[in-house]
Amino acid sequence: MAAGLTVRQIVVADAAPTRVDATAVALPLLLALTGCVVTARIVPVVLGAILPRLRKRPGVALFTGAAIVARGPGGTAVTLLAALIAVAVALFGSVLGTTLASGLEAAGRASVGSSIAVAADTLDDDVITGLGRLPGVASSVEIANEDDVTVANRGVQLPATVVIADTARLATVQRGVPGTFPIPGGLRKTTNGIPVVISQALADRLGGKSSQIAGTRLDVVAVEPSQTALTKSSEWILVDADQAEAIGESFGSANLALLRLEPGADPRAVAGAAVRATGDASLVDTAQEAIDRLSENPLVPGMRALSLVASALAGAVGILALLLATLQETPARRARIALLSMLGLDRRQARRILAVESLPIGLAALVGGAAVAVAIVALVLPAIDLRSFTGSAERPPLAVDPLVVVSILVGGLVAVAAVTLVTIRTTSIRGVDRRLAPEE
Repeated sequence: MAAGLTVRQIVVADAAPTRVDATAVALPLLLALTGCVVTARIVPVVLGAILPRLRKRPGVALFTGAAIVARGPGGTAVTLLAALIAVAVALFGSVLGTTLASGLEAAGRASVGSSIAVAADTLDDDVITGLGRLPGVASSVEIANEDDVTVANRGVQLPATVVIADTARLATVQRGVPGTFPIPGGLRKTTNGIPVVISQALADRLGGKSSQIAGTRLDVVAVEPSQTALTKSSEWILVDADQAEAIGESFGSANLALLRLEPGADPRAVAGAAVRATGDASLVDTAQEAIDRLSENPLVPGMRALSLVASALAGAVGILALLLATLQETPARRARIALLSMLGLDRRQARRILAVESLPIGLAALVGGAAVAVAIVALVLPAIDLRSFTGSAERPPLAVDPLVVVSILVGGLVAVAAVTLVTIRTTSIRGVDRRLAPEE
C-alpha cells in the first residue's frame, strides 16, 4: 500500500509536496522489513533444495553446515534486518550522491547552453569570427534576441521574444548538452507557415490556436520548456536565421555566442581568451563555473556529507550486527563441534562446517539488501525533490555509478568473509580438540 501510494504521488503531483508525506517516509523501513521477511523465508528453501546434491558429495562438512542453516538460519531476524538495512542504506546513499552530482552537472551545463557562453549587448561579426577561431573551440553559433515582438492571436496581442539562430549550427553546438532541447530539422524547411519552436509558457497563453507575427502565420513544430540558456525570457519563439525575414525580423547584431570545445580543451584557458577577444563589456561563463556556483549552495555539501556518513555508519552497523550474532551463537557452535568431534570430525572438516554455517546469513543480507536498495531507489528517490539543490526546472534523472556500486558490494563480500573468519577463530577448535584429547 505504501509503495502504491508513493507511486501515485510521484505520477500525479509533478511539483514537490508542500508537507512531509508520512507514507513516503515510512516506505524505506517497510521495504526493509519486507525484504528481511522474504529473505529469511528464501534462505532455508534454497539450502533445502541443494541439500540432496551436497549429500552425494564426499565428506559431510558441506552437507552438515548447510543442513544446520536450513533447519534454523544462523543469527536472528534482527541480525538479518540490521545487515540488510546496512547494505540497502549504503547502496541508496551512493545512488543519491551520484544522482545529485549528475543533476548539478546537468543543471550547470544547461544554464550555460554549451561549454562556454559569451553574452554582451552587441557582438559584431569580427568578434563572432574571432571567437570561433579561438584555440580549443570546435564549433560556435551566434544568437540574437529580438524583444518586444508581438504575436497576434485572434485579436489578442501577446508580447514575446524571438530567438534567431542558425539552427543547424545550434544543434551541433548543443549536441549532448544536458537540459537542452533537440532542434527540429523542420525549422529549416519551408511550410505553409514559418516553422518555429515556442516555449511552454507562450503555448499556454496561445491556447493551441493559430497565431501570426507581422501577418505571417506561424507553424509550431515543437513546444519546449520555458527555461533555456538561449534567452532570459520565458515566452520565446525560436526561428531559423533563414526564415527570420519572413516575419519581419532580420539577423542583426548577436548578443549571445555559444562555444563548443574540442575534447581535452581547457575551459578556463578558452574562457580567458574569449574575455580578451570581447573586452570587459561581455560576460563569459563556463559550464564548470555554473556547476561550482550551484555547488556553493549550503544544502549541497550537507547532502553529500549526509549520504557518505549514512553509508559509512550503515556499513559499520551491519558488520557489528553480524559480529554480535557470531558471538551469540559461539557457545552453541562450540558444543556442536565438540559433539561432532567425538564422532570423528577432524579440524579441517570443522572449519568447513563453520564456514558454511556462517556464510548464508551474510550473503543473504547482501542479496536482500541489494534488492531492497533497488526498490528504494525506484520508489523513494523519485519522490525526493532535488530541484532545490540543482536549481533546475526539472527533476534530475537517476544516475548510478557502477564503480561505486561494485565497490560497496565487494566491500560487503570482504566483510562477510572477515566475519566468517572471526566465527571460525572464536569457536576455538583447538580448544575443543584439547578438551576431547585423551589424558596421558
